[in-house]
Amino acid sequence: MSTSFNTEDKETAKRLLELMRQTGLFSKKDIEQIETEDEIAELTGSSHLINTKKENAPLIIQAARDTGYDIYIEQEAFDRNLHPLPDMIAVYTKNIYKDHGRFWKRYTELHGQ
Repeated sequence: MSTSFNTEDKETAKRLLELMRQTGLFSKKDIEQIETEDEIAELTGSSHLINTKKENAPLIIQAARDTGYDIYIEQEAFDRNLHPLPDMIAVYTKNIYKDHGRFWKRYTELHGQ
């Protein structure tokens, strides 16, 4: 799952990163990873949410439709070292600063049916 922030706007994400730095509870590496993921999201207009089993694709699509999130699926998924993940899909959002709580709640409801 992505470590980037799902906030409503870019300024909130910046403030959260600054708070992480100030607390000293987070490693420099963790903060740099979040910054990199957020920069990639800004450049591409989308952010990685999760890698999941291919069989979950219909549920992801339905949850996105039901909640109005702009989510899409790539048929190939990779781990952080860019190794292919067999039988997995990658799920992305174009709502890069939006809280996806409603989407995940709906997905969980559908998954439990």
